[in-house]
Amino acid sequence: LHLYGYGSYGMCVEPSFSSRVLPLCDRGVVYAIAHVRGGSENGRWQWYEEAGKFLSKRNTFNDFVDVAGSLIESGTPFE
Repeated sequence: LHLYGYGSYGMCVEPSFSSRVLPLCDRGVVYAIAHVRGGSENGRWQWYEEAGKFLSKRNTFNDFVDVAGSLIESGTPFE
């Protein structure tokens, strides 16, 4: 399992096809993108003011860990 995520400074990783991950997939690696808070999908200022600065910044990292946990619980194969 290769879990990638980025959500900070109002930028996000849009889901799209990328030939760069094909060699991983050919080897049986599951490639997943975690959409964590911080990417401005729901409005930059709303997220930033309510759950993204100071002590709430850890929500971004919790989102990533939660995605990993959900993938494991769903039975996603990984080594």
